[in-house]
Amino acid sequence: MKFLQFLLLLIFTCLLNCKKEVPAEENSYSTDLIDVLGPKEKAIFDSINVPLSVKNEVRNISNFNYYESGIRAHDDPTANNDSPFSEFLKLKKKANLKELYRLTFNQNIPVSLYSSIAVAEKIPKLTPVFYTRILNIDKKVYSEDGCLFGDLHPSEIFYNEYLINLDENLLNQDPLLKTLDSISIYHRNTTRYVLNQALRHRIYPESFQKQLEKMAFDNENPYVLLYLSKYFRNRYKEQLQNTIVSYLSKPINDEYQDYSKDALMVELMRYRNPKNKKMIENYSKDNDMINSDPEFINLKEANGITE
Repeated sequence: MKFLQFLLLLIFTCLLNCKKEVPAEENSYSTDLIDVLGPKEKAIFDSINVPLSVKNEVRNISNFNYYESGIRAHDDPTANNDSPFSEFLKLKKKANLKELYRLTFNQNIPVSLYSSIAVAEKIPKLTPVFYTRILNIDKKVYSEDGCLFGDLHPSEIFYNEYLINLDENLLNQDPLLKTLDSISIYHRNTTRYVLNQALRHRIYPESFQKQLEKMAFDNENPYVLLYLSKYFRNRYKEQLQNTIVSYLSKPINDEYQDYSKDALMVELMRYRNPKNKKMIENYSKDNDMINSDPEFINLKEANGITE
């Protein structure tokens, strides 16, 4: 298994079973985990600029107070369709474009998010405008996508909704995605998931290098370090090794999880620098996961480590 592939697994937050068991004496049926892991803040119902014709749908989405992609209904059409997504479909059907646009300013995040997605579908050129606005939101929203649960920044959801509708083979050609990715590289609120996606789509022109250097060498962002090591290894040979060693020497950063360190260790080993031998030995000690990887074993031998 290639450790760089771990970076593609940053799809939101935690993967959990969709149901929890309830003691038989209380109930004979399962309860959705949304009851346990759902929204933590009190729902906001913002009635300003809400058309009377869709007031019920807006109120219902607000009361749910979380984002749901509709994947459960897609996988099982017979499932209970009482969800924010089902209310969103009603909203999208009833409201005209002008009304939907007004709802993009709604103070309830799911209402604003659903409305922004709907308007962007109809007027694609507004996609970067909405994305930039959503990036400036300082709160997360609970999201439920099948068996995937988590508190996510709304920009992750908006970005991903655009991304999943594109042909995987044409990602580097889509002009709107290029704009979203360019915004992501420079914006201070870009999440690790989105940044990782943006860096895998294309090689950025020289005008981006100063920003990428800052993120890699000043901020020690592991994903940018991996990007530069992949595409600009010779240009930054010494800086990359020094920064990777510095990053690996620090305690695990919960924001990035273990796999970013594993991927960076593999990159460090590819330099085959004797100065890094001690770091490699210390890192691999008692690390069953990385020691079981065939590529890592081969690289250990290439770095003169035979144990």
